[in-house]
Amino acid sequence: MARNGARGKGDRFSEELLESENDRLIHGMAGKVSSLKHIALDLRTEAKDQVNMIDDSTLTGHKKRSYT
Repeated sequence: MARNGARGKGDRFSEELLESENDRLIHGMAGKVSSLKHIALDLRTEAKDQVNMIDDSTLTGHKKRSYT
């Protein structure tokens, strides 16, 4: 920044470059957060399904065969 408080062309360019880089990084981070959200929701669904399966097998008194 110039001593008189005015910004030079180089400073504006640097600021625009940093803003562009920040926008790019934010976009990438948003994609990763979205992926993690979907993984978390899938895990939640899987856990609920397994609890229901265990409850069903316990209520009927039958042990279901485990396929691992």
